[in-house]
Amino acid sequence: GRTGLSNGDRPYIKEPEYKAALEFQPHIVVIKFGTNDTKPQNWVYRHDFEGDIEAMAKSFESLPSKPEIYLCYPAMAYKVQWGIRNSVIEDEVIPKIKKVAKKNGWKTINLHKATAKMPEHFPDAIHPDPYAAGVIAQVVNVAGVTIDIERVIATTDVQCAASNAGGIIGYGKTVICTNVVYTGNYIANSSSDTE
Repeated sequence: GRTGLSNGDRPYIKEPEYKAALEFQPHIVVIKFGTNDTKPQNWVYRHDFEGDIEAMAKSFESLPSKPEIYLCYPAMAYKVQWGIRNSVIEDEVIPKIKKVAKKNGWKTINLHKATAKMPEHFPDAIHPDPYAAGVIAQVVNVAGVTIDIERVIATTDVQCAASNAGGIIGYGKTVICTNVVYTGNYIANSSSDTE
């Protein structure tokens, strides 16, 4: 999986998909990082996380298409796997994402809450199965971002489409920069603390 951290082991900003996402000139951008960032070799750069996520989002916001930006909270991590720790996601990553969103007036999508209480749909404790991927897509859809999950599943394997493959998924003029693309009321304006 890719990282939002520019000094992480596999930074998204150094991938060709990042350049392609910028060239796509999206109207809506959904950014979800943080899971792979919690791996110990990456989280040593924790103090850069806010700045790196903000810089990435601003690189999209400054495009001529002036896209609407959504920052996602990472999905649940149901056990420590590959060094990924849910405690770091909850106690450190989510507050950092919330702070960046509030500072910039961006909306958040709470994929952490959306994927709670469904460990049976995360076979390796980190990556969603097709059902959980559908939930993820529905939550993003609730935010006003339409995703055809059948098309996602048909065009790329589910773990790539709905997990941390570091790719982009583009439909219409929506681009999803993913480590994951999730229902219920999980969308919040940056000024809101309720999700």
